[in-house]
Amino acid sequence: MPSSQIIADAYRYAAVWSSFNPLPWYQGNPRTQISRYYVPPEDSNLISGNNLAWWKANHPDWILYTCDTNNNPTTQIAYVPGIGFPDVPLDIHNPLVIQYQLQQSLIPYLIANHYEAAAFDQINFNNILVGGNPELGQSIIPGYYACGVYQNGTFVRRYASKSDPQYGVDMLNWLRTARSLLNASHLEIFVNHTVQSQSDPNEIALLSLVDMEMVEPGFSDYGFYQRQGNAGVFLVTVNWMKWLQSHNVAIGIIDKFDQGQTFVSPLELEYSIATYLMGEEQGAYLFTAPDNCTQPCTTYGYGTEQWHQEYTASIGTPCKEMYGGATYDPRNPQIWYRRFSGGISVVNSGSLPIPSETATLPTNHTYVDLEGRAITNPLTVASNDAYVLLTGNGNNTGCQ
Repeated sequence: MPSSQIIADAYRYAAVWSSFNPLPWYQGNPRTQISRYYVPPEDSNLISGNNLAWWKANHPDWILYTCDTNNNPTTQIAYVPGIGFPDVPLDIHNPLVIQYQLQQSLIPYLIANHYEAAAFDQINFNNILVGGNPELGQSIIPGYYACGVYQNGTFVRRYASKSDPQYGVDMLNWLRTARSLLNASHLEIFVNHTVQSQSDPNEIALLSLVDMEMVEPGFSDYGFYQRQGNAGVFLVTVNWMKWLQSHNVAIGIIDKFDQGQTFVSPLELEYSIATYLMGEEQGAYLFTAPDNCTQPCTTYGYGTEQWHQEYTASIGTPCKEMYGGATYDPRNPQIWYRRFSGGISVVNSGSLPIPSETATLPTNHTYVDLEGRAITNPLTVASNDAYVLLTGNGNNTGCQ
């Protein structure tokens, strides 16, 4: 985004994930929280200026290498898929690596550039690193995984397999150190992390280490859930939203749709807003956009502003929690509701080819939806469809 556009539009946003240009945001909205992108298993070349040659000359024993499908060490360098920067992967099992990353590199950069938070991507407790590294001149070889380092020419194993729980231990230790050091500098932690089990000890530990979780699949999973539906995913995601917020952790829902689209369709947008509203407890954020397009791309997806006028709809404040499902209406078990002072959100979470179901709305209101669809009561809601209905007889009446 050009600086002029950022300054003009910053008032719309409460937080910005991974801005590389923070000052215009503060000029446009001093209250916006700006974060800077960082991937814990790697050194950020844009921050440190260190390339692979520098690392081989100065700290070759910190570079993370891969093992092959037979668990034999190789000289192929590890790689975090989908990042796109020539960043050297490092051994986060080594306390000296963590000290360098945070105290010598990241935190001084955040302070010098007036950031308020770090945006940590790829926060996983499973070893997702593969190899070789295409950003460093190698080719990805199927089945290779990050497993160790070379110290004075001798291979030292860190991970016995892709599923070795030691990787999760190392990631949590990295985040604990980050939490302590960033707190001391009055900096917050945002992480990109997928929905998991609320009973997982790693997830419980993570709650105390972060200020906001970004859920990249959101309710759409790049269009898959919205096209085919999955009531289990819908309920798990709503419950995850509520769980995080009840522990004072904010959540960012990212809803992206099919790759190749240049816009979010009206029905997709209403689906995104309606599902988000089911778990919004004053600590949730929403980003709705087309999926990332094939490069070069400058018009949609990540990296461009995705503002939708529908965000300004006067839905009001929640009357109560979400309700519905089979125990509420056995004849329409996939219909879910949440009432607000200015309207009601209705979601059919059913999977195709489940047919449409019927939502019975409060009878003392007239309704309009965000996209001008005709509203009847009872309301037929197609599988994987959703409505945000505003009361037509004035705001602050929807709870009655």
